[in-house]
Amino acid sequence: MNDGSKDDTIDRLRTAFDLYEVPQTYPDRIPTQPLRAVYRSRTRTRLLVIDKENGGKADALNAAINASRWPLVIAVDADTLIEPDALLRLTRPFLMGRSVAAVGGTIRVANNCVVRTAA
Repeated sequence: MNDGSKDDTIDRLRTAFDLYEVPQTYPDRIPTQPLRAVYRSRTRTRLLVIDKENGGKADALNAAINASRWPLVIAVDADTLIEPDALLRLTRPFLMGRSVAAVGGTIRVANNCVVRTAA
């Protein structure tokens, strides 16, 4: 997701992942700021990159939810460190058959900086 950055983020993503523009093939069930483009990667076939007008973190998450093909969505920042079993721990409450809307992680400090760890 590129949420309206004015730097060279989208150009760097295009280069790093050999992105090419594709038509939007999913409905916008949740209103968001306008999309600039949707990209697929020639090297990572499951990677989808959305470039959109800035709308803040919640708006970017809503755009990602719109694009998701699956019932569960996990959102992390680019600077997040994820423990090896975090994805398993995050999905467990949903798999247990409970009525769960969301789960969260723990934020910890590491090496004099704030580090976000999922679950």
